[in-house]
Amino acid sequence: MTKLGGFDGDLRGQSASGAENVYHSEMDLGSSHSDCIIGGNESEEMLTTHMSRKTAVSQFEGKALGLDKAILHSIDCCASDDTKKKMYSSILVVGGGLMFHKAQEFLQHRILNKMPPSFRRVVENVEVITRPKDMDPRLIAWKGGAVLACLDTTQELWIYQREWQRFGIRMLRERAAFVW
Repeated sequence: MTKLGGFDGDLRGQSASGAENVYHSEMDLGSSHSDCIIGGNESEEMLTTHMSRKTAVSQFEGKALGLDKAILHSIDCCASDDTKKKMYSSILVVGGGLMFHKAQEFLQHRILNKMPPSFRRVVENVEVITRPKDMDPRLIAWKGGAVLACLDTTQELWIYQREWQRFGIRMLRERAAFVW
């Protein structure tokens, strides 16, 4: 496995040429897309079986999963090929983890190389967005949460103290905007 400079520590002192080496280096993140999902020992039939989200999440517990593989797996879980095509054309990555030089190109290159061949022919452009509208990527999640909290439609998702005290976690499962 190739050790990439800059991932163990701070990137501030690293030169631009060192960051470019990160882009051109290849990391060993597993031998195939299926290895990250099922560990490589189970049959191909298991991959095509529809898994519940809880099952899919529990398979990743305690395992480090590369960002490219996590993105590919998330897109693969979409119901239709049309939805998958849309997801490949607009991948938004937020947070400060990808603020190093050429990170966007690096991730885009990794996804293009690992995406299923059937989609390489259909998807015109894989776009990875790490800095939407020139905003600080470290603050995007907070801004999104603030906007979400202000919407009238989200008030129906609020859990009040008396509801929590009466129903506990069942109330969270009932009101959650996502399946878990």
